[in-house]
Amino acid sequence: MVIIIFGRRIITSFFVLLLIAIQLSAQEKTSSDYLQGRADGERDAKGNPLWIAAGCLPPYGNLAAYLIKPNPPAHALLGKSASYIQGYTEGYKSKSAGKNVHVFLSGYGMYNGCGDCSHYTGIKGIQRVL
Repeated sequence: MVIIIFGRRIITSFFVLLLIAIQLSAQEKTSSDYLQGRADGERDAKGNPLWIAAGCLPPYGNLAAYLIKPNPPAHALLGKSASYIQGYTEGYKSKSAGKNVHVFLSGYGMYNGCGDCSHYTGIKGIQRVL
């Protein structure tokens, strides 16, 4: 009887440790997939050149460029794990929003540059076109 109880405890302990090891392995893989996805998303992110036009709308264009976050391309997510997709999406959106703000600022600089040129050269009407 003592041997059976001792044997059951060993088997139970073995299975508990096995389940813990499996869970830790799954968590490590999930976080690894997430981090890899985030790095890939940040690498693939790019700014949309149409945000240059938003440079003509100074306060609103800047807010829109920062707040509107583009969706990642679907082909980059096919066949990937859920944690990879989550990491890729978060990395892509955060990096793309920053790059869109930089593109907006380029447009804003061009808008202000044209306005300054018209002021110094005496050319009229450039600000109305922009």
